[in-house]
Amino acid sequence: MKIFWKTLWIRMRLAVWGTLLMVMLSAEGRKGNKTKPSQSRTKELEFISPMKNQSVAIGKDAEFTCKLRIANKNLLFQLVWIKLDTQTILAIEKQLVQSNPRITVSQQPDRLEFTLRIRNTQAEDAGVYACRINTKPFSQMRAHLDVQVPPHIVAADTTEHVMVQEGADVLLKCKATGHPSPTIVWSREDRGLIRPKGHPKAYQHKGSSLHLARISKIDMATYICLAENGIPPAVSQRIIVKTEFHPIVYTEPKYVAAWQGGTGELKCEVEAYPPATLVWYRDGNAMPLISNSKYEIRQEQVPKSMYRVNFSLIIKSVDAKDFGDYLCSATNYLGPGEGSVKLHEINEPKRGNVLRDHSAYDGHQMDQGAWASESALASRRKAAGSAGSSSRTGSAVVVLLIGLLCWRLDM
Repeated sequence: MKIFWKTLWIRMRLAVWGTLLMVMLSAEGRKGNKTKPSQSRTKELEFISPMKNQSVAIGKDAEFTCKLRIANKNLLFQLVWIKLDTQTILAIEKQLVQSNPRITVSQQPDRLEFTLRIRNTQAEDAGVYACRINTKPFSQMRAHLDVQVPPHIVAADTTEHVMVQEGADVLLKCKATGHPSPTIVWSREDRGLIRPKGHPKAYQHKGSSLHLARISKIDMATYICLAENGIPPAVSQRIIVKTEFHPIVYTEPKYVAAWQGGTGELKCEVEAYPPATLVWYRDGNAMPLISNSKYEIRQEQVPKSMYRVNFSLIIKSVDAKDFGDYLCSATNYLGPGEGSVKLHEINEPKRGNVLRDHSAYDGHQMDQGAWASESALASRRKAAGSAGSSSRTGSAVVVLLIGLLCWRLDM
């Protein structure tokens, strides 16, 4: 029975104090909430030190301590914890009013030192907290809680992957929340230059949006939206921009040399998006060449490029009828593109010549000989290395002249 009456008495006190405090808070709100941190105006009860502002990362704990000094030990008073910005009564002395499991209040034994502790702080906990005592007029100390929130990219307000035709405008958006407000920086995943409308080309662009005007194939890339505010971790979003354009075919070199019985390799580079269908034709023949015992066709994506492809035709055991013009053809739904390569005949080098890569000479593609056996070439390199830079240059010139003379005699 005693417990019942004690509980009832506590509830009545809380109800009365809650009503009075709500009236006081309403009056304070009507005055524009202009109450400043102040010490008690009575000499019998006063604050010892001001409460300290708190700044914590989200998920960390925060606490406010209110220290009082009382001259008259028989003086009766009550202390109330309030969240001023929402006019919410949190606790009266050690009794919680709001049922928030993350909030606790305590008092140091034999001391007028009261503590409000907030565990696992959340963004909504930020605001102004007050420790108030019921003097006439009331006195209070207050402090601000700042909850730092790492950046978060809002997917609903951020651009997804984009595909447009060449010449169109593209607006990329990236929205991020956090406290402090995040800074957004754009860059390209391939570290290429960005061409924002109204701004000079740069490797980075600041702002929540990126406007690309009259987009071309060089703007095709994966763009990175990076949001950071000094509170880790920073976050990013990848946005792939694809530009559709008709195929462009580059053939270099345009002349390739080979001899009968040898091998000829014709090359072209194709730029296209969507990816083009690639074929090789011979001398205007309507039938495309295919890989078989005579031909080998290779197709390889250029590293770190979304639209470049290397396309080659290897002709094995070249005979007289293989010399002539070849066509590298590329087609996507936007149209065709093509480039020609000529395979022409040269005399087979002598046995002593080691046949290696192709290199351009006199406007034609010819096979490069080493002008001697592999062991002799290695010996010359070793001797040249010990003779100094001047002798290396002289040896190279002599070897080149001998080689050119031999080739001219063969012709």
